Amino acid sequence: MAMQGDGMFQGFIAFNPETVYNWTTQSREMMPITPEWFGGNSQGNYVPLKPNMLAAVKAALEASANYHVAAKAATETTRWWILTLTLNPNELMQAWTSGILHWDSKMSGIEWWASLQPTEIGLIEWDDTELMPIGLGSWTFMTCERKFRRPKGQGVCGGCRAGAVPVWKATSRYDHINYCALCWNDFVTGQQWENEQKDDAMEG
Repeated sequence: MAMQGDGMFQGFIAFNPETVYNWTTQSREMMPITPEWFGGNSQGNYVPLKPNMLAAVKAALEASANYHVAAKAATETTRWWILTLTLNPNELMQAWTSGILHWDSKMSGIEWWASLQPTEIGLIEWDDTELMPIGLGSWTFMTCERKFRRPKGQGVCGGCRAGAVPVWKATSRYDHINYCALCWNDFVTGQQWENEQKDDAMEG
């Protein structure tokens, strides 16, 4: 949550374009944002809000539901829809004292323990922004190391045969073969990922 110079508070959520592709402008403006939409730490209990657009997009990139678009974001410019919730000081006090709004456990964001209703407390606005490619290095750290928990090393890629490059070991499904960042990225962006993302990506 960010405090503006005029005493207003703002929180942000980023959605990838695939999520809102079929929403009309009217439905987007009036659609309630419910906690059930969010996994991760939220586990469907609250709507997670971030203090700025960049933090909101970063959180969206790290969400399991956005593996595909996050992989594309490594090498392509991606577009993101940004929801901004603005509260005036009275609304902030109302939300805080009622228990709807409070800091998360790491004090890095705000938890909204209710649906965000456009016709109720606060002002909800939508905008879109473009994110320049984040690079394969950032993507492999976020996905291969943190999400898949794949061991990292230096060696020859079992896919493209590139040598003396950073590689991450696959699971037993793929014979524990090492793959470079580009081959991992190709795998995640490929169609086969649709059918295998629930398998043993993080299995030893």
